[in-house]
Amino acid sequence: MNHGIFFDIDGTIIHAGQNPTEEIVQAIRAARKAGNHVFLSTGRAEHAIPQAVQNIGFDGGIYSAGGRVVVHDTVILDHTMPKQLLSEILQVFQREGLFFVLECLHCTFFSGTDVPVPSSLCAEQINSELKRLLQMRHDPNQKPLEQYAGEPVYKICFTCTSPEQKERVSRLLAHCGKINFFGSFWEDMSLYNGEISDASVDKGTALSVICSHLHIAPEQCIAFGDSSNDMEILRAAGLGIVVDNATDDVKQIADMVCESCMDNGVAKALKRLKLTGAE
Repeated sequence: MNHGIFFDIDGTIIHAGQNPTEEIVQAIRAARKAGNHVFLSTGRAEHAIPQAVQNIGFDGGIYSAGGRVVVHDTVILDHTMPKQLLSEILQVFQREGLFFVLECLHCTFFSGTDVPVPSSLCAEQINSELKRLLQMRHDPNQKPLEQYAGEPVYKICFTCTSPEQKERVSRLLAHCGKINFFGSFWEDMSLYNGEISDASVDKGTALSVICSHLHIAPEQCIAFGDSSNDMEILRAAGLGIVVDNATDDVKQIADMVCESCMDNGVAKALKRLKLTGAE
């Protein structure tokens, strides 16, 4: 039986601004050559996929955490935020003085000059989505918020700087869409990073759209991830696999935990499951 296999990027097949290892590249290519459909499944916008990841070769992707879905160069789902919803969210964010990023099809718009990461945090304590947010500051397609001219927005990444602010923002925006705060590895919580999108958008729904398009069952699908925005697709797939560097809340809903991203866990899991064509 051929499968649909879905790969999160940050914290799953690449680590903190690095390129995928040769072991990861070869394992994914082998899985595809063996007749499986291989897809990216990422919170990144389509324009923000690293070239080294694109070069692996995929049959399409889930982008912007489910807002845009592409199969064999054909866009089969494209769902941006309604303008009224976006307006309400921006009013709250600006009133709260939050750092935030509007993620659009061809560029991103930043509300400030830098992500407010406390100097006491070390790299090992920062979750993969916050690492991605930090790296986005070097994206050549990023622009200051002052240049935003109404482009459709798929999702918004943002940070809160206290538990009270996090709870307040969650309460004020509960009716506006799907809010997702990411798990962390430190106890002194002085920074919370999250994202918000339309309530109908998530990676699990996107997997169902791809399955319908390809006439395969979700039970035939395998999803790899590490973050809380992977939870829906991990549940929707027949087999949800989480890398060992994931936070505990994500591990708890996994069908399987493989080695960490740093230890090429995805490649090792593909080989163990005989998905690479290897005996």
